[in-house]
Amino acid sequence: MGTQFYNAKLLSARILTPPVSGLRSVLMAAGIAVVLPMINKIGIVTTHALVALLVWIAYGYVVL
Repeated sequence: MGTQFYNAKLLSARILTPPVSGLRSVLMAAGIAVVLPMINKIGIVTTHALVALLVWIAYGYVVL
């Protein structure tokens, strides 16, 4: 519960919002740069399966 409050507080702070948005943009650009070539090389279904697995692992790290 404390982590959720901290994240909401962090995202609502005006002084920290631009860096958080910038980091989000950089991570999205990096993700797209990795995923698009994977789709061309190994196919869309396999890429979606690998990305879904990666997301579940990341979710496990965040929640647990």
